[in-house]
Amino acid sequence: MLPAARPTAASGRALRGAFHLAVLAALLISAPASAQIRISEVLANPVGPDAGNQKVELTNTATATINIGGWWICGFFAYRQFPASVPLAPGGKYVIHIGATGTNDSGNYYTGAFPTLSPTDDSFSLYWTNSFGSASAIADFVQWGATGQARENVAILAGVWPAGQYRPRAPEGGSVQLCVPAIGAADWHPGPPTLGSPNACEPPVPENSTTWSRLKASYR
Repeated sequence: MLPAARPTAASGRALRGAFHLAVLAALLISAPASAQIRISEVLANPVGPDAGNQKVELTNTATATINIGGWWICGFFAYRQFPASVPLAPGGKYVIHIGATGTNDSGNYYTGAFPTLSPTDDSFSLYWTNSFGSASAIADFVQWGATGQARENVAILAGVWPAGQYRPRAPEGGSVQLCVPAIGAADWHPGPPTLGSPNACEPPVPENSTTWSRLKASYR
């Protein structure tokens, strides 16, 4: 039997490099996709009664489908869990109907009995597990009207919301929408509700587009 070849310095470096790459790949694979599922619109002050008519929209900002099945929402220390399988395609929207009953489908989730969000000052959180006090479990957060809302401390610790920030409350009938997938109150702007559709504050149509040309021509 031939003696086993002794490892050389070059082969040792190669093995160490391969090991480091494998560890990095494992970390990337196991990391939650939470940062790419965003709370993208909040309708907390609908026309008429708030109870049963409030809505929150989620958007998948990733380039791949993400299954948010089994994730959790939190509103003033009330919690609900999504169905087991909710695949959300890139750019896909998922509308949460607060305090309403209905049939869940690929784009809508009905919480049933749930505390009414305060249109004046409140917060809403998205979690990928039910460890609600853990910064490693919170996916996204938004608060309006004032600082110090429920779960703000967890969101700040996780880096999904800046300390001392809140977005202004929306007027009756209007929603507040995330205009860029960044973090902070400055990225939210009021507008007419667009739940389940692209937000009204998306980037403008480029000037060289056919649509923009038609718009300019109509005002000449």
